[in-house]
Amino acid sequence: MVSLFSAKQNGYLTDVANDLPAAAASGSSLVFKISLIFAIVNVVLSLFMKKPK
Repeated sequence: MVSLFSAKQNGYLTDVANDLPAAAASGSSLVFKISLIFAIVNVVLSLFMKKPK
């Protein structure tokens, strides 16, 4: 897992050095995926909240 992360990090740094728009696109894609996961978790948790009486 750590080696996979470091390989991705090295690949990202290479992208930043060589192709800035592609690196920015991959970074924003990662942010979008993380925010989508948080939104799904938020919806699932809100379904289990008790409604006030």
